Amino acid sequence: MHLTQRVLVIGILLLATGHTVRAENYARVLGALASLDGYSDSYALGVSVGRDLPRLAPHLGVEGEFFKSFSKMDGTPGDVTFNKTAAFVTYTYPIELRIYMHGKVGLRYAALKNSVTGDDSDVGVDWGVGAMFALDHHRNVVLEFITSDENNFSQLALGLQFFY
Repeated sequence: MHLTQRVLVIGILLLATGHTVRAENYARVLGALASLDGYSDSYALGVSVGRDLPRLAPHLGVEGEFFKSFSKMDGTPGDVTFNKTAAFVTYTYPIELRIYMHGKVGLRYAALKNSVTGDDSDVGVDWGVGAMFALDHHRNVVLEFITSDENNFSQLALGLQFFY
């Protein structure tokens, strides 16, 4: 069987099984509700960029994200705002034709600004799970929950993912 015939057969099998072919690069715009132990919840906006790595493993990828709080977390030791940067290894698995589940684990750096104690930073491990619903071949709706290794910081994010 020639290479073009193999490609045609694989394409027909993918269409028949309902799996869509996705682009490898993506960007996300996310809104999040962030929680920190001892403080009231805060709202944050985030962006992330990622790349699927189908040549390395079928469902594996990498992702980098940045979140910035735009409301204060009120607490007894003062008000806190934060900027969070993280790098993840991701695993995305198709459940149905348009539904994907994903998990992620990675390192984060958070810069905290406290109105009483001043600036502080935190480095650690974040992990999370989520679901995506494909609107079309270029856009997904994303819902994910991410927490820290100490489980004192978490975020519930909702947003759009764009493939390019």
